[in-house]
Amino acid sequence: MEGVIELTIDASAQLLMDDLTEILKNTKITKSNKRSKETMLNQKINYEKLEKLEKENVLKPSEIFGRCIDKPCTMIVGTRFNYYKKQYVQTAHDRDYGTGLYNKLQELTLHLGKTNNVDISMNTATINKNFMCSKHKDRNNKSKSVLCGLGDYTKGETIIYDSSDNPHTYNINNKPILFDGKDYYHEVLDFSGNRYSFVSYVI
Repeated sequence: MEGVIELTIDASAQLLMDDLTEILKNTKITKSNKRSKETMLNQKINYEKLEKLEKENVLKPSEIFGRCIDKPCTMIVGTRFNYYKKQYVQTAHDRDYGTGLYNKLQELTLHLGKTNNVDISMNTATINKNFMCSKHKDRNNKSKSVLCGLGDYTKGETIIYDSSDNPHTYNINNKPILFDGKDYYHEVLDFSGNRYSFVSYVI
């Protein structure tokens, strides 16, 4: 698909990804308090209908629609924008636990840019654990994103929709891609196992 670059990895990149996988396995990634059920729903789903189904104790909504509507396990490292103070601030994780994880992600991200001869920059990264996200755009991003899956899982491909809303499937398991998440809708398919993913970008 035009607008998506499948990045090649060398031995150094693979070692960095292996290190990241082990770090993430030992990192507590809690459920986000900033994302409500409404924001996790696929845009085509009627929320009132969903509430009705829940009250009637039909199936779990996730079983019906195949989407995670619970608050996801996600974490931001690096920099975030505080909309109340209207300024960039350090993330809570980096403040409490140091910048080691962010530094490792930055090292990998910049290495991928250098070895693939593409311009890649970042000041933040989002890390997800076992999150099957619905179709969405990353409206606050100010750059293209590096997206990569890590961990021992199967399936869980990423679907990216082109400007004509045609879906394109990408297996990102240890296969990073570069794309513009603010311009193209994207979502994650169902998976088995423990699926980690990281998105590096400028906010």
